[in-house]
Amino acid sequence: MTWEDFYDKFYEWADSTQVSRISQLTSFGCHEQVAEIIQMYSDEKAASRLAKKAMAAGVRFTPDEIVEMQGFVSKECMNQMVTSALGDFTQEQVEELVFSMDDDIYADLEKRYCHYGEEDEEFEEPVDESPRQKKPGKLFGLFAFAGMASELGSKKSTPRFRIGDHVRVRWRGQEGTIIDINGGLYMVSLDDGRTVDSFPESDLEKAW
Repeated sequence: MTWEDFYDKFYEWADSTQVSRISQLTSFGCHEQVAEIIQMYSDEKAASRLAKKAMAAGVRFTPDEIVEMQGFVSKECMNQMVTSALGDFTQEQVEELVFSMDDDIYADLEKRYCHYGEEDEEFEEPVDESPRQKKPGKLFGLFAFAGMASELGSKKSTPRFRIGDHVRVRWRGQEGTIIDINGGLYMVSLDDGRTVDSFPESDLEKAW
């Protein structure tokens, strides 16, 4: 089955047919369409299967697409997406993916795209060279540098969801709308109209 046929008929098929047709694919289209379809699967195994088959055929995804697909595919699949990414990541994108891949893969990504040392230089206070003012000692400078590095290292990533987003509770299969965010918890008004509950980010996925 060609990608054109698969993509054109995908939204007409039942869930079971959408999964079974993956094995019949003989070609793939553009990475934008493949990323779109991957996010249509509610089953992580099926989404990962399609993603791996596409990458084996030469499809590569942009950093934006990879960030959007986290939570839809397995950590193993995310490792492969990141290491074959189409283009460079921003520091913010890297920080958003911190829990989505193996530690060694993330460490390499952080080393390449997170330039904390350069940010420290931007925040460095100019030293008054006036002879009337004593220059700070080396020990003081080391403590100041360590404090800024600690502050930057503890920076939290941007929340994945926003108020008003339509989401699905993974383990319930219910959908609803985010009405408030409190710390690491999202308050969701479920579509039954009678229930409001709070969930961590890992329990939620985008609903389309």
